[in-house]
Amino acid sequence: MTFYRLFDNKIALAKTVLDEVFDKATQRYRNIMAQDIPFPEKIQQTILLKKEGTQEISQELIMDIYKNEETELIDFMAEKRKQGTNDILHTFTIAQRKGWLRKDVKPEFIVYFIGKINEMVTDEQLLAMYKSLQALIMELTNFFFYGISSKDDQ
Repeated sequence: MTFYRLFDNKIALAKTVLDEVFDKATQRYRNIMAQDIPFPEKIQQTILLKKEGTQEISQELIMDIYKNEETELIDFMAEKRKQGTNDILHTFTIAQRKGWLRKDVKPEFIVYFIGKINEMVTDEQLLAMYKSLQALIMELTNFFFYGISSKDDQ
């Protein structure tokens, strides 16, 4: 009972937990991007970060978050997505200036596309093709970064 006295309700508890998860992931992402390593290595490390992140959170929690209709939690998640989007947009804009990304693709399009990919994790038909939500997330992540080419070609 003492534990529950620290939070007004389960949404406040969820926000506290999610805030910690997002802050930790954001800091790790920023650390990866700040490294003086080639951009493809940064991408590989980002994919590993994504994989670790999906293993730290249960499939049920991820689905609850994506399908939750609680306005306070929806607003909270929208703000976290906006912060993440800004980080990604910043990263891809710099990468494009340095010639690491195609010049003919707008960084805003990349961010938009990532948003659409994120929507795909709630598609029941797509999810049914995979043994777990984590497997689907990794497939989408790898597809985004590598397309349909063999990783050996990278």
